[in-house]
Amino acid sequence: MSVGFDTLRAADALTQAGIARTHAKAIVATMRDALGDHVATKSDIGGMNTEIAGLKTDVSVLKTDVSVLKKDVAELRIDVSALKTDVAELKTDVSVLKTDVAELKADVSVLKTDVAELKTDVSALKTDVAGLKTEVAAVRTEVAESKAALTWRIVLALGVFAALTRIMP
Repeated sequence: MSVGFDTLRAADALTQAGIARTHAKAIVATMRDALGDHVATKSDIGGMNTEIAGLKTDVSVLKTDVSVLKKDVAELRIDVSALKTDVAELKTDVSVLKTDVAELKADVSVLKTDVAELKTDVSALKTDVAGLKTEVAAVRTEVAESKAALTWRIVLALGVFAALTRIMP
């Protein structure tokens, strides 16, 4: 971006203003060296204006994006608030469930004790049933023996009765 700096014209203008030609040339040379590529031309400024317009468009788009993001953040805050409420409700539900589990564990413990007592009772009943079976077997044996003895007595009594009825007319 070199500036169209006419050093001869500048030196002539300084000379016409009353500055010695050697001084005018030195001043112009110093100005040329100092300015170098640091001076913007109309073309440079036009390009910068185009870049600035592009940046303004980018800033406008970014502002729109920020607005959308702010809306999204607000919605997310509402969602987070709802989630916090849900978490609080879940914590309450978990607490209730823990209480229920503790009660169920106590009930299971009581039932285990009851089952152990029932097993003891069943064992005692089995022993009693075995004793009763032995007694029933003994009674059956006695009944069978009594039946056999009674049958002999009946037979004997009938024989005596028959003999007596023959003797007695």
